[in-house]
Amino acid sequence: MRHRGIATKFKDYQACEKCQAEIPLGGGTCPNCGNTIPYERVYAFAPWWERMISTYLDFIMVAMVVGIPLFAALDVAGIDMNAPDAPGWPVAVIFGAVFVYWVVLEWRMGTTVGKLIFRNRVLRYSERPVKLWQSLIRNIFKMIGLGGSLITLLCIALSRRSQRIGDMLARTIVVKDVTERMQRDFWQSPVGQQHFQAAYQAWEQTQPTVAAQPQPAPSEPPTAHG
Repeated sequence: MRHRGIATKFKDYQACEKCQAEIPLGGGTCPNCGNTIPYERVYAFAPWWERMISTYLDFIMVAMVVGIPLFAALDVAGIDMNAPDAPGWPVAVIFGAVFVYWVVLEWRMGTTVGKLIFRNRVLRYSERPVKLWQSLIRNIFKMIGLGGSLITLLCIALSRRSQRIGDMLARTIVVKDVTERMQRDFWQSPVGQQHFQAAYQAWEQTQPTVAAQPQPAPSEPPTAHG
C-alpha cells in the first residue's frame, strides 16, 4: 500500500519502538504493549499541475492588488502606460511585489495563498521550515522560470524529488500532507482491520467485569381468604 510520490517516508505505518509492532500513522497507543507512539506525518511530492496553478494564482492575485491602485494613480497623474515612451518601473514594482510576497510567506509560513488551496508546503529535506536564503534562491529561479514554464515542468517531471532547478540549488521540496489519506487507506486494509480488532480486544480486557446479580424470586400473589 505504498503511495507514489512520498517524499521522505515510504511507510504507511509506524513501528512501535518497544515491541516493533506496526501501527497506523498518526500516533496513539500500541495495542500490543501499550507504549505511547508519537505523532508522525507523511508527505507526498506536490503534483506539477498544482504547483503551476498555485504559482500563477499567486502572481495574478498580487499583481491585481498592487497593479490596480498603481495604474490608477498613474492615470490620475496623467502618465499613459500605453504610450511608446511609457516608464517601465511600474511593471518592475509589480514583479518585485510578487517576489517579496513569495519569499516572505514561504520563509515565515512555509506556504502561500495559492499553495494553501492545494494544502502544499515548502520544506527542507529534513521536513523542517525553509530558511531565508533557501526561499530567496528558489524564488529567484521561480521568477526566471515564469517565462519558461515548459522547462520548469520538465525539471519537475524528471527529477527524483519533483524539483525545479531553484529547489535543487536551495535543497527544498514542495510537498502535501497525505497522513490522513494514508490513515484512511490503512484502516480500510486487511492489516488495518486486524489492528482494529486487536485494539478492541485490548480495550475489552481493561474494562472491569461486573458479576451478574442473582435475580430475586418472584413473590407469590396474595391468596384471597373468604
